[in-house]
Amino acid sequence: MAAQREKAKASTVDQLSRIPVRTRYFDDFLLRCLQGKEQGAASNEPLPRQVVLLGAGLDMRAYRLRVPREVAFYELDLPVVMEYKLKILRSEFADRKPYCVVKYVPSDLCKDWKRDLLAAGFNPRQSSVWLLEGLTYYLDEATCRRLFQDMRSLTPAGRASWMCASFVKEALVRKLRAQSSSSSSATSRGSGESSESARPIADAQRLSRQASENAAGAALRTSSSRKWPPFVFGTDDPEKFLKPLGFYVTSVACLGDAEANYGRFAAPFRHTMYVTAFAG
Repeated sequence: MAAQREKAKASTVDQLSRIPVRTRYFDDFLLRCLQGKEQGAASNEPLPRQVVLLGAGLDMRAYRLRVPREVAFYELDLPVVMEYKLKILRSEFADRKPYCVVKYVPSDLCKDWKRDLLAAGFNPRQSSVWLLEGLTYYLDEATCRRLFQDMRSLTPAGRASWMCASFVKEALVRKLRAQSSSSSSATSRGSGESSESARPIADAQRLSRQASENAAGAALRTSSSRKWPPFVFGTDDPEKFLKPLGFYVTSVACLGDAEANYGRFAAPFRHTMYVTAFAG
């Protein structure tokens, strides 16, 4: 039991050590887009001034990055997550102001989130930048496809918009699923009861809730007793996955590659990918 606890603790620490690199990678991508330096930008087009964060959780980019004041951040997550985030902002950051406009949009990504985004003032006729950080692998494939299709429907034809998303490979999903199944079976045999984590996850609403919960609390989970939500979807070819949905991949970087390293890792993690693409 002690060995299992140490292994779980090491796994959690290792996972948390990768989050700053992912965050920095997404930061750099966003700033390039807002400065007109990302691939696909045209010198005769206005710079994008709308940023959409799907599954935003406790994201603080609007408070950290010195973006132009005319930029508008649209942060979407479940109502319970948004409520918790605003409570934290009011209690812990009351003296801090964001560098730009921030619109908090309580919404469920498995429902009509487009309506909520449009109601918050998002303009689909203008260019935009979309960030899906630590989200796609907590959604089933069908839900993930619908999400990108809906995103594409909100980007203007003939004008570039950009997105950055993290993906994992199929092999990692299979590996974690097998480990979860093995662990759950052992728990069931020991307790004589069926484990909740052993039940198949077929409900998209629950998947969305898990994704948002992860986005909101990942950086806070340092206890080895906390379990990460299961990975559900992976792809070995993000370009093939995204192209039919209207997004054209410009780069795929594995965590730890030269462009996604920042001096943190000696070797890349081939199962985790950061994918940038444009639509237009």
